[in-house]
Amino acid sequence: MGTERERRNPRRGPKGTRTREALGEAALRLVLERGPAAVSVEDVTDAVGVSRRTFSRYFASKEEAVVDGVRADCVRINEALAARPETETPLTAYRAALRVWLADPVTPAWHRRDGVRELLRLAEREAPLRAVLRRVLLEGEAASVRLVARRLGADPERDLRPAVA
Repeated sequence: MGTERERRNPRRGPKGTRTREALGEAALRLVLERGPAAVSVEDVTDAVGVSRRTFSRYFASKEEAVVDGVRADCVRINEALAARPETETPLTAYRAALRVWLADPVTPAWHRRDGVRELLRLAEREAPLRAVLRRVLLEGEAASVRLVARRLGADPERDLRPAVA
């Protein structure tokens, strides 16, 4: 199984990105169709035509694959935030980053994709899925706080301003 670092940082390049996305989309579709208990990692890998080992390079669990669209959008938002001019206030920069994310003509914001409402309802009932979703959202938020801290020249561990902003 891949290391935590490999799972958190998808392989670079178009093929690795496509594979990760395909696994995430298949996992989400299968879990919504059958329910989490009725879907195995092998079901997901079979749907995409890859090995269990390939799955493990990207994800530690099927729940991580199911919520990967959320993780990817957190990355997209933070990339847009990092690209904002340093002269912008944190709030202005974050709002602009969100507008970029929401207006992307190629990849719609995750909450606008099919199955998301069902996934959120499912996560309310399924503790493992809820836990992974919460962790992914907290990791995305922590990355945003670090970006804002850098913008403010603050230490996010000692200064609450980046988290508040």
